[in-house]
Amino acid sequence: MSIKRKAERSKGKGIPSMYIEVRNAYICTICQHTTITVHIHRGNTPFYISCEECMSTAVSFKYKLPEAIMLPEPYGAGLDATWEFYNPFEGVSPVEIPELTKKLSKTEQEIVEKGELLMRKRTDEKPIKHRI
Repeated sequence: MSIKRKAERSKGKGIPSMYIEVRNAYICTICQHTTITVHIHRGNTPFYISCEECMSTAVSFKYKLPEAIMLPEPYGAGLDATWEFYNPFEGVSPVEIPELTKKLSKTEQEIVEKGELLMRKRTDEKPIKHRI
């Protein structure tokens, strides 16, 4: 293959784009359970969460996951995200935000005020994706 052809391939020309979910994983420091998360909205996420198995501290992989976890079946391991990060005010009119804020706990209000995302059990909402 010519050098020019290699350069074209490296720029992605002629290769179809692939989009994958924005995923992260957290590993528990005690039981080693791994929690996989997905983003519904863009925003900041915590470095530590509570382990869903033993409630101890789970540490972020910092989005440096093996491709097997990132890719859906049949290409990857097919590991589903069990939690998602979301912004409760995404797509909401500014007029509605004060009323919605009242429904959040004090901790959730502090998290959102800092520009961070909240975490909840996985729903059927579509995750955001990025191109690889």
